[in-house]
Amino acid sequence: MAGIDAWRDAGLELDSESTLDFDSGTVFGTGTSGVEKFREAIYKLDAGEVKRLGSTVVVQTMASGISAFLGGILGLGNQVTTNSSACTTGTEAILMGYERIKNGQAKRMLVGSCSDDGPYIWGGFDAMRVMTYKHNESP
Repeated sequence: MAGIDAWRDAGLELDSESTLDFDSGTVFGTGTSGVEKFREAIYKLDAGEVKRLGSTVVVQTMASGISAFLGGILGLGNQVTTNSSACTTGTEAILMGYERIKNGQAKRMLVGSCSDDGPYIWGGFDAMRVMTYKHNESP
């Protein structure tokens, strides 16, 4: 949603009927993607319920799903890629988009990052002992 909003805020059209825009691309990164959806898919597969996975399970669980989604919705014909660099993912995406424009390979690049959340993500950070716990009562 933020990617679409950024596109519109830049004054660019959202026209799914037009041809591919070969001057525009995206580098939209993620640290993790679809962990809860992936968990649900594992249980369905183990239960032999493949037909209950749904047609969007791959896009919802693969890291490049967000870039593929944005590229498809916006008709981006230039580079459409995903990066993943932990906490610097968004910064790296900005730099990658900047380099592409600077080198004359694109006129516009939608760049940014997103990440999944939930108990499976936060549990991992907690296990690494990088989560604060002393201030849970008064964050």
